[in-house]
Amino acid sequence: MADWTNLPNAAVGVGGLPSGTTVTALRDNPIAISEGAAGAPRLRVGALQRLSPGAQVRARRDAEMTATDGISFAFLQSGMVRVTFEHRDNATFPGSASVVRRRNGVETVLATWANTNSYVARTLDASVLPGDFLQVRNYGGGATPYLRNQRISTDGEDLFPGSEAYLEGNTYA
Repeated sequence: MADWTNLPNAAVGVGGLPSGTTVTALRDNPIAISEGAAGAPRLRVGALQRLSPGAQVRARRDAEMTATDGISFAFLQSGMVRVTFEHRDNATFPGSASVVRRRNGVETVLATWANTNSYVARTLDASVLPGDFLQVRNYGGGATPYLRNQRISTDGEDLFPGSEAYLEGNTYA
């Protein structure tokens, strides 16, 4: 881990020659910031990548599942993500599938679709802020609901996870 060095204004004055210590600090300080070294300024949530919807899968659950609650994600970033999934049930009186966002303790249904007896693919671009929680839900209308191929995708940006996140494809180390 790189050490943080405070640089006085005089160390980087116009027209002066920087010392070896100053040059080393100019090299190491950005690393120290990113590593969270003692005394270094901290990154703010707003410094994280802004999200945009796309085809780069960042979280997924592909296997068929019969649970009511599907894929979910807690966000540290703001922007938009693409939520895709397939759903069905086996009932004469079908239920519905929804994408729900919880923000500041308030749940909002972003979209709802009726279930059918065969799988139907759905896509929703959802707006998120730091602290938001998105979830796919499937209600069977008295029968077993099925979900599969559930994904949260971006246009290449990494997702920085909240709690209990399943990730793939991120590039940060």
